[in-house]
Amino acid sequence: IPQVQEARLNAVLPVNVGALAPGKCQYGFLLNEEGGVVDDWLLYKLPDVPHNWPQGFLLVVNAGNTQAACDWLTRYVGPDTFQLLPDGLL
Repeated sequence: IPQVQEARLNAVLPVNVGALAPGKCQYGFLLNEEGGVVDDWLLYKLPDVPHNWPQGFLLVVNAGNTQAACDWLTRYVGPDTFQLLPDGLL
């Protein structure tokens, strides 16, 4: 659900997710409780398209730190808000 994704991402990412236009992306960081960097990311707001295309957001994290990023997302965003896609997905 894109609205739920946006609200949860806005609560935990240091950017205004709602200001991101469809089809655009933004660079940022996953931060720990002390403000230290867990990982960097690119957040894409998927374009509004017809048919059965996915809607919402695509968060791309560093491939070398995938597990830490997934642990962070599970803890702060909730496992029902994201889906882990296979490595190398283009």
